Amino acid sequence: MDEDWLERAEKIADEQLGKPPRDALEKMLPVAIIAAIGGVVAGTVIGGDADFGGAWAGIIVGGGAYLYFANETRIYYRRRSEIIESYRPHEVNSNQSINSATQKTTSEKSAPVLATNETPEEVVFKACVVSRSLGASSPREAAEMTSGKALSDEQWLNHKEHWEDAWDEVLLNPDRMK
Repeated sequence: MDEDWLERAEKIADEQLGKPPRDALEKMLPVAIIAAIGGVVAGTVIGGDADFGGAWAGIIVGGGAYLYFANETRIYYRRRSEIIESYRPHEVNSNQSINSATQKTTSEKSAPVLATNETPEEVVFKACVVSRSLGASSPREAAEMTSGKALSDEQWLNHKEHWEDAWDEVLLNPDRMK
């Protein structure tokens, strides 16, 4: 795949948008200093506390200037990214590649397949063994740990018999757990 498209797209974006704005902090400092000096002068003229007025003027105006210039920088780089993305070759559409990778991993994470020789009772038994080793103290807790969510009373009643039988088997035959 040819990577020249990225360099060309960056050059076009720079031509369309011009130079990137200076850092917001760098732009804000002169504004804050001028505001602080203005606050000192205003405090002196009024007869108030010049240092206090200058400090607050510098803080308030400087904070506002920083927020303004930071937003300006963010807008510049967002526009630049949009321009560069518009020049991306079609066969390398980043959203499609990300989506297809996500779909691939979710489809790969399908339900676990049972061994051909295991009955559902054996699977529930193994789930009880694992849940018990993780701290389950009842068959319902084991079922909830296995399902990954709390079971409603109706759901529990549908599966209660299988889980209680397997739980009793785990408690009565600890040798079988190994």
